Amino acid sequence: MVAAFLGRMVRDRDGGAAENAARADARPMIFSSAPCMSDTPDTPYTPDEADAATPHAWAAALGGPVAEADISFLAAGEYHENWLVRAPAGPVVLRGNRGGAAGSQLGLADQISYEYRVLRALAACGATPRPLALAPLPDLPDMQARGVDAPAASSPGGALLMHWLPGRALDYRTDAGHAARVFAAVHAAPVPPAVELPPPGPVPHVLPRGMLAAQPDPVAAIVAESSALLDRHVGHSLAPRMIHARHALLGYRDRVARLAGDTRHLFAAEAPVIANTEVNSGNFLVPEGDGAASSGNLAAPCGAWLVDWEKAVVTTRYQDLGHFLSPTTTLWKTDHVFDAASRAAFLDAYRAALRAAGHPAPDAEECAVKTDILVRAVLLRGLSWCLMAWHEYAGGGRALAHADTFRTIERYLGNIAWFLR
Repeated sequence: MVAAFLGRMVRDRDGGAAENAARADARPMIFSSAPCMSDTPDTPYTPDEADAATPHAWAAALGGPVAEADISFLAAGEYHENWLVRAPAGPVVLRGNRGGAAGSQLGLADQISYEYRVLRALAACGATPRPLALAPLPDLPDMQARGVDAPAASSPGGALLMHWLPGRALDYRTDAGHAARVFAAVHAAPVPPAVELPPPGPVPHVLPRGMLAAQPDPVAAIVAESSALLDRHVGHSLAPRMIHARHALLGYRDRVARLAGDTRHLFAAEAPVIANTEVNSGNFLVPEGDGAASSGNLAAPCGAWLVDWEKAVVTTRYQDLGHFLSPTTTLWKTDHVFDAASRAAFLDAYRAALRAAGHPAPDAEECAVKTDILVRAVLLRGLSWCLMAWHEYAGGGRALAHADTFRTIERYLGNIAWFLR
């Protein structure tokens, strides 16, 4: 099925072959091994959204026909499925979006094009996957009408191709310096035009091409999102079983809402950055061996890569720093909690990485205070999501259920007083 989809994408709408033309005159995809965040002549060419959605782009990215034997399943998350494609031009990842209400945390009508847009904006930073080709959401119904399979029956929300990046998950104890350099590289990237979005609702948001979503008032935005999560299953038949957790979170929500009002002025004049906003250890890839080493012709100049950009927004840098340090993040897949000393060391490494690349860095006190505000807000969002998801898991209404995730959700909600202490 996946091979049939890829084969269709390298042929033009009239049925002719685009592959030979793509091989002959496609601009080369150059991989930079320059120091982190440098702007060098070998910055790779990355097609814009319109060009990426052409057979030419798909043919250039694949380099030739792909058989089913060349394709293997990588992983599935709450909103996407990913396949490793061993194409003639080199290994790539095909990422398929589930579409519909289950397809976008930001409430976007075309989530997959948004991710392509974010990755293209970050293509020169050296810390993210390079996007190569795009099948935006409107293309999928057209292909299905022609009898062509989508990437999978469960991913009707479009697909993108990006370079495959090797590596293991980040270890908070030994690799926090890599994460600091990755954040510095990402936050130094030029920011495309952005527009503020309301919290996700029943009507999907449609963004103009080239635009990103913005959260200029980050703590208030997280409060609004968390409130929507807390209210989603208030009438659920199993809701009484979680009434203690709900009351605790409502009280904490009110505290964070007051914090948003009290600290809004601290973020008002900040230069916005592109922030990932979901930076758990599994979203980092650290090459085996020397973290700054290369793997083939793919270099990790920051020591690691950050993948999974579905919820990226233009906002304050402290959304990423706070999310990285929050215990709801670090305890999701590991048993690590940052203490005061290791938190300060991480923030110092981040500031040093900015300065080393010639970018302005906040002073230590400002960085610590603003990060702590976002840690508190991120705790609210993470635990509110857990309460929402618990009702869906416990009630059997979760389209994609992971037993480990459910156990972690129950552990978090059962220890909610510790998180909110």
